Amino acid sequence: MIVDCATYTGGVRRPGPHSLAGSAATLGEPETFTWLGLRMPDDAELRDVAGAFDWPDFPTDDVLAPHARPVLTVDADTVRLVLRTARYDDRQECVTLGELTVVANATTVVSVRYGLASPLSLLRQELESEPDRLALGPFAVLAAVVSRVIDDYGPALDGFENDVVELEHDVFSDNRRQPVRRIYQLKRQVRDLLVAIESLPDPLARRSTRRWPRSPCTRTTTCARSAPGWRSPQARR
Repeated sequence: MIVDCATYTGGVRRPGPHSLAGSAATLGEPETFTWLGLRMPDDAELRDVAGAFDWPDFPTDDVLAPHARPVLTVDADTVRLVLRTARYDDRQECVTLGELTVVANATTVVSVRYGLASPLSLLRQELESEPDRLALGPFAVLAAVVSRVIDDYGPALDGFENDVVELEHDVFSDNRRQPVRRIYQLKRQVRDLLVAIESLPDPLARRSTRRWPRSPCTRTTTCARSAPGWRSPQARR
């Protein structure tokens, strides 16, 4: 499903409704790129995107495949970054992991989200209020998405921390309740979350040290580590 599709010129969103065909018609215009946001698309939708943007090497199968860890893939002038998103349900003491894939080249960025965590609508609004950042092009959007996903790990980790504190009180209290099941449930949740995020620094390091295709929107592009507010996952714990 298309959540939002917009074309930006000089960092400013063009007015009016945007369609795949209409956005594709702007490809190659100076200082212009398209950002397409999708949520839980199927194979047919992704192939429609690839056809509309004349993107024969769009990694449809890779986007649809589930991933246990973050992945960075570079193929010619196309960058694909898979991020694991996290959302913590305090009542159920359960972490829900999702997946967010960003595929970008010099003129187009496609974000594909599975799960409820890390919606990008507010991020898009924030970026649209800062045309100078959007004027940097698709790779600036990719960097902003990385920063937002990492920021969203914070509430999940805070939820774990609060439940661990409560569990410590139960363990060391004088009552006879032994919260063994709760201990193992939290341990499993921690393990699942660590698997999803601990390997993130490696693709980000590769992203920040590699030279990328030049965007027509600007003479320079940004990287994940240069995004405002970016910090490593370890620093956010």
